[in-house]
Order: sequence, then structure tokens, then C-alpha cells
Amino acid sequence: MLAFLRLAPWSGMNTEIKEIRLHDPAQLHLAKSETAADRLVLAEFAFGTLAGVISYVAAILTTFVEVHGFWRPFWLAICIVSFICAAGLIAEGARNFGKRE
Repeated sequence: MLAFLRLAPWSGMNTEIKEIRLHDPAQLHLAKSETAADRLVLAEFAFGTLAGVISYVAAILTTFVEVHGFWRPFWLAICIVSFICAAGLIAEGARNFGKRE
């Protein structure tokens, strides 16, 4: 944690912690909307990463496992579909990341 705090200003990260006053309803609504936007971006990046890993594993199964018949086109279809999902989710997460603030 201390190394992160030392490197944060160098990398351009903001380490300031905002105080949230829970007595003002407008502030609470703003805090909830910021948290919801952050969770959306995190979920899109997490599912995009998961789809990328699934695509990688399916590509390995398509290429290196010597099984003929139904399984080779099946793993190839899984690979292509999961790669498209990964690219789409990462692109959508990047677009929503810019809209957060």
C-alpha cells in the first residue's frame, strides 16, 4: 500500500479521498450515482477479461487438441464468439469510463 501511495502521483493517479456527507440527500444521490457508474465500468472490464480468457482457452482447444468431428468447430465457434464479446465489453467499458465524471 505504501509503494502504491508513493507511485500514485508519478503515474498521475489521484489519491485524494472525498468526504461524503450523508445528511444532505443531494450528496448521497451523487455518491450513489458515482458508485453505480464505477461498478458498471468494473463489471464490463471484468466480464471482458473473462471472455478473453475463455477465448484463449477455446483457441488452445481448437488448435492443439486432436479431436475431429463436432468438437473442433464447436470450440472454434466458442473462441470467435467470446473474442467478439471480449472486444465489445472492453470497448464499452472504455467508453463508459470516459463518461463517469
